[in-house]
Amino acid sequence: MEGLYYIIRIWITLLANPARKVDDCLTENYGSIENAWFEAEGNNECLLDKNNVIYERFKDADLRKKAIDIYDTCRQKNIRITTVYCKDYPENLYNTDNRPYLLYYIGKLPVEANIPNECMLAVVGSRKCTSYGRMNAFDFSKSLSECGVGIVSGLARGIDIEAHKGALKAPGYTIAVLGSGIDNVYPKEHRAIYDKI
Repeated sequence: MEGLYYIIRIWITLLANPARKVDDCLTENYGSIENAWFEAEGNNECLLDKNNVIYERFKDADLRKKAIDIYDTCRQKNIRITTVYCKDYPENLYNTDNRPYLLYYIGKLPVEANIPNECMLAVVGSRKCTSYGRMNAFDFSKSLSECGVGIVSGLARGIDIEAHKGALKAPGYTIAVLGSGIDNVYPKEHRAIYDKI
């Protein structure tokens, strides 16, 4: 099945958290997560310890179907997926302790945009900022973006949105990290900036 690599990894995130530990557990018990997927599909006995948090969910066909549905929705909406095992996974994020197992994204990740890791900067701040703060966030991000620095922020009101606007004015490269999900723009008034990004 096309996309099985990503479907299985989406399934991993549905079984339990943190997904990397689920991946490790299934690999330890089944040799690979692909083997675990096919074992879960069949009528085979679950090899996991009954006390394992994943045990009850492992054979749940609805979770496998949900993983396929999520993957299909991503394809329909041109949402791309990368995992901690892919070469395009952002290196700076990879080097954090709690790196996400999967990233859903639209557009280009830094490696695809030819932005070196040392040229990425996070700009975050207050949602209830002063006009002076807004101006500085915009100008700072615009100037850095003109020099080839990618700006990362959260699309939130206040400093975050001004950082994105500044980067886009250059025009430059910017990433909006969304806590609400890739296809759920919040706040809604930032839809135009989301679309530009």
